[in-house]
Amino acid sequence: YEVVTRTARAVAELAQRCRVAENTTGLVGDGAAAIGGAAASTAYVQSFGCGLMEAVHAWASGSDFGEVMRLFGLATGPSSKGVAQEGSFVRCIRRLDDLLRQLGEALEAVGNSDLSSTMFEASAKVQRGIAFAP
Repeated sequence: YEVVTRTARAVAELAQRCRVAENTTGLVGDGAAAIGGAAASTAYVQSFGCGLMEAVHAWASGSDFGEVMRLFGLATGPSSKGVAQEGSFVRCIRRLDDLLRQLGEALEAVGNSDLSSTMFEASAKVQRGIAFAP
């Protein structure tokens, strides 16, 4: 019961964060339109899917690869063989790690050490297991 409650709470929190990200994308688009740039259309905002958030959160929280692949399969839909492609998840998590490290370095360069530390900590949490096996 406790695990189910904790999981449901985490999924609800991730859904809320996804809505915040979508709203922020819309605000950035509105700001760009206000200064003569291209506005973020509804289709553009909706293209930012949050389906992988649960699988990535589970991975960063230490869940085993099988559980993460189950979540990843739910988010991406089955492949032609009826299971999510493991290589796709590994590629996704490696790209996320690269992005987190680059953001950390950029934030460090502009003097935001607190947020930089957060990015490096997030990077360290995803750098584990089969996704980073030599």
